[in-house]
Amino acid sequence: MDVYWELSDFDIHNRQQGMEKLLKSFKTLSSDDNNEKHLSSELDYTISRLIKGLVSNRKCARIGYAATLGTLASLTDDQLQIPSVDDFISLVQDKLTTKKEAGVEDAKNVRIGRVLSYIALAYTQKDNNLSILLQKIIPDLLLIRTQETRRRLRTFIDASIVQLAKWSDRKLFKKEILPHIQELLPTNWQVGDDGTKSLFLFVSLVNLYPKIFNQEYFQSHWNDDMLPLGKTNDQQTIIKKCLQSFDNELHLLQQLCQELLIYAIRTQQLALFWPVIVDELSNIGFDSNKGHILLDLITFCFHEQENPNSIYTIETILDSSQILFSKIFDLLSSSGRKIHQQASIVLSKDAFEKLAHTIANRPLEERLRLFEKLLNCANKNYTYIHSIANAVTEKLTIDELPVYVKYIIGLFCAVSKEDESALNRRRHFLLEILSNVCNCSSFDLKDNSCGLLFENILAMCVLLANFKLHNHIPKQFREFLHGNIEISDVTREHIEDTIYKFLMYEFHENQYEHSLNVFQKSIHWFQSTKHFSPLFKNVDEIKLYLNQQSEELFQIIQGNTIQSFPDEKLRLAFRQVFVLSFYDLFVDFNRAKQYLDDLITCVKNARIQLVLKKKVKEKSSWIEVFIDILLSMDTKKQHDIRSIVKKIYHQIAPYVNENALKLMLQTITVENESDDEDEDESDDDNESNIEEEEEEEDDELIENGDVNEDLRQAVEKALGDAAAKEDQPNDVDMDDEAMLRLDPLIAEAFRSQIKKSSNIKIINEKLHHQFRVLDLIESVIKKDERMRFVLISIRPLIETLTRLPNTSAYKTMIERLDSILRHLSSRKVFIFLFSLSSKNYKHLTVKSKYR
Repeated sequence: MDVYWELSDFDIHNRQQGMEKLLKSFKTLSSDDNNEKHLSSELDYTISRLIKGLVSNRKCARIGYAATLGTLASLTDDQLQIPSVDDFISLVQDKLTTKKEAGVEDAKNVRIGRVLSYIALAYTQKDNNLSILLQKIIPDLLLIRTQETRRRLRTFIDASIVQLAKWSDRKLFKKEILPHIQELLPTNWQVGDDGTKSLFLFVSLVNLYPKIFNQEYFQSHWNDDMLPLGKTNDQQTIIKKCLQSFDNELHLLQQLCQELLIYAIRTQQLALFWPVIVDELSNIGFDSNKGHILLDLITFCFHEQENPNSIYTIETILDSSQILFSKIFDLLSSSGRKIHQQASIVLSKDAFEKLAHTIANRPLEERLRLFEKLLNCANKNYTYIHSIANAVTEKLTIDELPVYVKYIIGLFCAVSKEDESALNRRRHFLLEILSNVCNCSSFDLKDNSCGLLFENILAMCVLLANFKLHNHIPKQFREFLHGNIEISDVTREHIEDTIYKFLMYEFHENQYEHSLNVFQKSIHWFQSTKHFSPLFKNVDEIKLYLNQQSEELFQIIQGNTIQSFPDEKLRLAFRQVFVLSFYDLFVDFNRAKQYLDDLITCVKNARIQLVLKKKVKEKSSWIEVFIDILLSMDTKKQHDIRSIVKKIYHQIAPYVNENALKLMLQTITVENESDDEDEDESDDDNESNIEEEEEEEDDELIENGDVNEDLRQAVEKALGDAAAKEDQPNDVDMDDEAMLRLDPLIAEAFRSQIKKSSNIKIINEKLHHQFRVLDLIESVIKKDERMRFVLISIRPLIETLTRLPNTSAYKTMIERLDSILRHLSSRKVFIFLFSLSSKNYKHLTVKSKYR
């Protein structure tokens, strides 16, 4: 009995294992001549047991028994004396009958069992002549279909007929199947619910044998050249009603839609049929069962177009579904994912992943065309177009890179009919896509063509971000830009961020020359005021400064001064900081000028110390000045600038001395604002107050959408008696004079709240800067094998740790400080721990517990 339980198991692997055990037992019995009677008896019992099991209530059991029955019929061992397929069919028809069955459910199981056995037996003969087999089972299948009243089972029988048609060749189908099922095939869209006509069977067979169901067939049966899929409004209405008749059988609706889509694609009617199916399936939203079917059909259509012949399907769907895909993009946005079902989100993601996979192997021209169509569908949510953009760039060759860049810049320059905010979002996304071109596998700055392309892209970004064009495009950009382009201030800020992305990429490639060349080109744009108007401040000061200092600056970078340094990393670090400071001239002239002036002195002093091996008179060494410049640059808001600074810092880390490290330690030191005289009495209260304030600030930052209680109380206080009370249902009537008196008070309440929010933002920015500096300090200390910096760093680190507020906002900082101190203690440095006061020990214990 164990074998039969395995045959009925839910797991297909267990069913396969049971089948193998059963066959093995028969082979064992057949090897012994003395067991002939026992073998025959066992075989008869097994066949009878399997046939009876076909009426089981369990779907898995029916499938397992039918598959085993078919496998037995396929055995060719003469010693087993397996009955022929015809005998198996006779046994099934004799034993599985509904004559004596009283229950409806039992009758259903008998019919399903017979159909499954026919399919299993036919499968064993699909490589042979099915003619005799079809003559026996097709009439019985049709008889069962007429007896069955449930649409699901009728469609199951229709699917079985389609499967038999697939195993038959065209000639056999036309001879043995088509004449028997002709009455089931509809001749118009008016398909009733009585089951006499099967649209699913018809469309499946039309797709299977298009040469049989050809133009001549449709002219004689449908009075048309093909199956019409929505040429007129009347046809569209009839098709929708036909689809609506499957509302209670969604699985069948999905199968029918798939077959209709296959036919629509093959007959070039997708442009007619797709809007009909979208309108019908999307009318109650994506989270409905019909919505899920539609999303799955999109994936199905994209999958159907993986062949290299045509992209007709994808283009048609995108052209006809801008609103649909815009809604899908909204569904996949961060706000959309909060209100939609997980199934809808997964199906939408699958559709875009399949689209990306499908277009990845297309020619570049097609990839770009499809990308533009999808881009036009997006309104404000571009997150999931990234996968499509990656598919476009995945296999770009060096020769295709300029074509791709021109196309993206062309999309950036195009002015659509959208409002300004929508146009800005579109351009910001395209800037991000453009900056990612450097990540293509074929892009290599060492290649001359890639280097030239990089310079052109960076130069165009500098031009568009900092200058207004007056009907003039520089000659080298005319293949990319065509005419003037109006750019908003918000987009210019994004272009500035993109500039630093390109600088970061070149710097990470240990180069700087392309960025320097672009800056030198930009100097010439200053002189041509007829064609370009600078959009930044301090234009005259920058011109004067560059006229006086540019020759010396460029000479330092490209001459022998920096080149004489003994370390390549140090030479590269100096040059990259110079270039970064050049670009900062457009943003903050005074600070950039200070950087450059300090760098000139710094380079000269470094040469004296490192090359000439002499001492300098300045109080601060060159490395301290250099570190001070990097710390200042690290406070900027652009993440890419901070990444550049971090990389440069690691290049010069071997030259850091004690004074430079002290400079960094000062950055993370938190001043103790408590009064020394009242320190012992008020320390605990101050820490508690700070903790409460920080927790309130954290809650405000995390829950921006919540009503601010402080603001509400402030407004109520300003309103006074005019504030609505809980037991006061109606608004208080106020005259104009009273309302005018309240206006300044309410305004002051809002100003106070805005100021508090601004202070929170400043505190957080300072905290993040301190955290980045701490990373740099940690890298220096852990690489300090000679322990030069231990004595000067351990006290500031401990004091900083003990003074940090014990709140969640500072949790990460506390953990990092704790990690560094544990590292120092593991190196057996305890001398300064004994100099700590008992209070510091107490605070240090508190921090450890918090961690």
